[in-house]
Amino acid sequence: MKASELLLNEGELSHKLRTISDLIEHVRTQEESTSNYSLLLGAGCSVTSGIRTAGQLIDGWMVDLYKRFENNNKDKPKNLTNYFEKEHASWYNPLNVYSSLFEKKYDLPPQRRRFVENEVAGKIPSIGYAYLISLVENNFFNSIFTTNFDDLINEGFYQFSNLRPIICAHDSSIHSVSITSKRPKIIKLHGDYLFDDIKSTLRETESLESNTKDKMLEFCKEYGLIVVGYSGSDRSIMDVLEYLTKKDNYLKNGIYWCLRKDDHISHAVRNLLWKEKVFPVLIDGFDELFAECHKELIHRNLEFTATLKDSKLQQCVRHILADKNNLKSNQVIANEINAISNESKRQEISSFFTDLTKDIEGEMNLSLTDLKNLLQVDKLIQNQDLKGAEQLCEDFLNYALSDETKTRYLLKLIYISDKLNDKNKSSRWCNQLVDIDQYNLGYHFKKTNSLDEQSAKFEYLKSIIHLFPNRFELLNMISHHAMSMVENNPANSKVTIDEVIEFTFTSLKLEPSHTNNAWQYKVNALYFKLQNTNDIDKIKELQANIDELSKTLSMQNEESHRILAFETKKVTDSTDLPAHEKLIYKLEQVYSRSSKQRRLSINNYLCDVYNNYGEICPVNDTKKHLKRYFEGHIEDKEIENSSKLLFNKSEYFIGIKRDLKAGKDYFNQALLAPDISDKIDRAIWLSTLVYPDMLDSVKESLENIKTECSKWYYHNCMADIHIAEGDYINALRENKRAYDNGLSFKAYLSGTSFILLKDKKYEEVLSLATKHRSELEKTITTTFDINFQYAAKKLNSNKFNNATLLNLSAKKEDTDIKIAAFSILNNENAAKRLIKQQIDRTWLNYYKYNHWVVIPKEYINKFESIDTKKTA
Repeated sequence: MKASELLLNEGELSHKLRTISDLIEHVRTQEESTSNYSLLLGAGCSVTSGIRTAGQLIDGWMVDLYKRFENNNKDKPKNLTNYFEKEHASWYNPLNVYSSLFEKKYDLPPQRRRFVENEVAGKIPSIGYAYLISLVENNFFNSIFTTNFDDLINEGFYQFSNLRPIICAHDSSIHSVSITSKRPKIIKLHGDYLFDDIKSTLRETESLESNTKDKMLEFCKEYGLIVVGYSGSDRSIMDVLEYLTKKDNYLKNGIYWCLRKDDHISHAVRNLLWKEKVFPVLIDGFDELFAECHKELIHRNLEFTATLKDSKLQQCVRHILADKNNLKSNQVIANEINAISNESKRQEISSFFTDLTKDIEGEMNLSLTDLKNLLQVDKLIQNQDLKGAEQLCEDFLNYALSDETKTRYLLKLIYISDKLNDKNKSSRWCNQLVDIDQYNLGYHFKKTNSLDEQSAKFEYLKSIIHLFPNRFELLNMISHHAMSMVENNPANSKVTIDEVIEFTFTSLKLEPSHTNNAWQYKVNALYFKLQNTNDIDKIKELQANIDELSKTLSMQNEESHRILAFETKKVTDSTDLPAHEKLIYKLEQVYSRSSKQRRLSINNYLCDVYNNYGEICPVNDTKKHLKRYFEGHIEDKEIENSSKLLFNKSEYFIGIKRDLKAGKDYFNQALLAPDISDKIDRAIWLSTLVYPDMLDSVKESLENIKTECSKWYYHNCMADIHIAEGDYINALRENKRAYDNGLSFKAYLSGTSFILLKDKKYEEVLSLATKHRSELEKTITTTFDINFQYAAKKLNSNKFNNATLLNLSAKKEDTDIKIAAFSILNNENAAKRLIKQQIDRTWLNYYKYNHWVVIPKEYINKFESIDTKKTA
């Protein structure tokens, strides 16, 4: 019987099932930092380290022995088990298949020893052993029993730790073990392959030596026992455990037997699980179990660094990163592998850098001592000891003599201060940088980043124009911060949108090349004006200005990234199907003759165009067009480092294929992509709507990249997480922090009003309009208008305006706004028709509309019965 049949869906032992969280809580509860559980590890723990399972060995031995007995004269029967039970009952034991076959296959102890030596040779401990050793280091475990021949646990201590365990491998050595010893203890219940009396033949496993049995009795008196990867096929061990469960003074903390859903439960294990002190725990595997334990008990990543290319630890790192067993499907392990990968790359760069310094030391004006100092600081940063790194770097700075050396230490201190979110110290170090070289524009940009307010950044950059009258980069940075100020506060900003355009105009006079970012800033400013006016003549004028910019750029290079980005923006803001088809053709042609590096950018443009095309083309064509892109054009290998494209592919499988499992796989890959820092909002959105079980992992990822995000973006993401958690008080607080740090007024108003609607605080939604009357006069805020009208209707307020909603429902270009307007107007038929159309287009819309407040649940209830093809 499989474990899932026994433990799930009202199986006979389902009432005894415990969770991994239960187990972790028991392990956490200690007295004076003393572990209260021993471990018993079986062969299942070694599978991901490359050692064949007992089942694989049994299959091979059966074939070999069949050939021996039948002299290769007969065709091999389909069921060799029946053959051995019938023809070789004198020695074949169906209750102990492994040992009886092992003994028959290898006649003498030396032969068995050589077999085991070959079987375990060159095997590398998996990441699960790294987690386990770290847990031992932190006193959560101390004693480990194992039935395995391999030396993976001991190898793990030598590679991942400075601890050296006591090894009890042979009968004569087990008397030396003290239960009170602080050193970790590894007790091999089947001896060790270094000795000839390997205890894995039938007679030997049936008779554990008395002192080994006594030792199990001694350790299980004070501790509980956690069993992982063990099938229970050794009668002597099972007899001891059976005996101990009957004694009141033993196994006071119980036995927790960890099983995978597909594990076969032997009769002996099944009987033991019925005992009062024994509880089953379902796990995904050895590595996944200890990954979860490590995350919950230690709350940090693994700490080991492989510096020598040919070291055994480096081999362990390569084995972990190769992930041949797809352990990345576990989010904790996926995050760990990503962290190890990043650290490995950093070490390679540092090693390369150190080697280079021997030849270029003179050219860099930086001594080898200073280089080593910087690497020492980097090591502390990598170990999360930021305060220690800061103090050490300050000490080095105080003794630095040359400006070059001081600059290196100051740059490192600025980085540390940013990590610590200490703006005062960051500003202080930046001032010292500027004092060293006031004509280094990069130093001034560093100082700008140390300032909190957008207005302070803007004013500071304006104040240094006289130092850099011909630097277009400075004008671009001024344009960037000025635009943020206008978006954040359109009514009271210290700068106007026309001034932003003027800064970009001056920048383009200095550097008219298509590589100048001022082109992008200028078109953004024009679109801002376009989106905030209803004046028909003004709209035509602005569209003409944008078209003129596009033509000017095309004359320079019609396939430059700048013009492709412009064309993508223009087309995706429209409902012009021929324009979409024309641009898709152009982008695919450019893609076909582009380098691998450039293809990623082209794929980003194609993705945007295809997605928008899928929104506006006939519903029946949506799936065909998106399938062409996501399954015909785009390749997984090309997008493995692009969180945007991975999230889009996840959404394709969720919405078009209705395959939540595949969608989750791409979701997890996106979460580990190196450019996740400005796309984490997509992960929050998907986990809120589709994968609520991933929200904790997404939250952890956000904290890991906090220092890489702008402040407004981080707080806005936190607001979305609190919304998903139903914590509307903190969601409002974080949304306000985002606005104070630069979030646009439109986003702030729509976000705040949505949170208030979720919390049913309708009067406060109406108060928002009064509070921000002057800003609203200069801004078109369609989403807020919808939320305002919904709140007004809920309150039966005279501010409710049918005409406003009718005007919004007439907007041809935005189906979602039409659905919201029709819903508030109680135009059920029109709303349902559009809802069905959009859900038929992509199933993601079902999740989205289910999250909205303004759509009555009965409008979308009928879709709940339509299950997805594959669940996550």
